[in-house]
Amino acid sequence: SGNLKEFPSHLKVLHVRQEVPCDDRKVVQFVSECDEEFKFLQEEEERMYDLLEDEDADIDFDPQERLEKIEQRRRDIGVDTAQARATHIVMGLGFTKEMREKKTQDLSGGWRCR
Repeated sequence: SGNLKEFPSHLKVLHVRQEVPCDDRKVVQFVSECDEEFKFLQEEEERMYDLLEDEDADIDFDPQERLEKIEQRRRDIGVDTAQARATHIVMGLGFTKEMREKKTQDLSGGWRCR
């Protein structure tokens, strides 16, 4: 499977993208939105509310019960502290307060990769 004779078997080589997408989101917002489970829960919550409003929806589960489970999971993973955790992460990467307020599109490529 692509083994190299002279390469130590206990090491792994990973490729890291050198550019990341940038837009008008601020750094902390960008980092906090990288949480895939949080995004999934948000989308699932919206879907459940849509189902509750759709009187003709043909479903075999209780959307209200699913909403309660979603809310419990959100509490379990600390959604309320996501912003603070994202700020802590970017501070640990060396972002100053001024840099944290910038839009990702206004950062150099090196800072975006961090």
